[in-house]
Amino acid sequence: MEHGGLDAFIDDLFVRPAHRRRGLGRAGLEALFSECRRRGILAVHVEVGDKNAPARARYDSFGLAPRTDERVLLTTRIGTFDAADATS
Repeated sequence: MEHGGLDAFIDDLFVRPAHRRRGLGRAGLEALFSECRRRGILAVHVEVGDKNAPARARYDSFGLAPRTDERVLLTTRIGTFDAADATS
């Protein structure tokens, strides 16, 4: 609850190349943020490639910025890790 309530993750946002530069990404993000506000979501997270300047610029325009608190997102695919094998 580090943000004081619910948060959301954008898993994938992709606009096919033939349809880019038409405002579709912005419209999708505007709808997402509107729905998040309606549902009481207090923070939104997204991963973006370090070299994906157009996506980073778009996300920046919505206030999404890199974290500065030295936290790291850890991920595993289900099926590659068996919790029964974990030791304390």
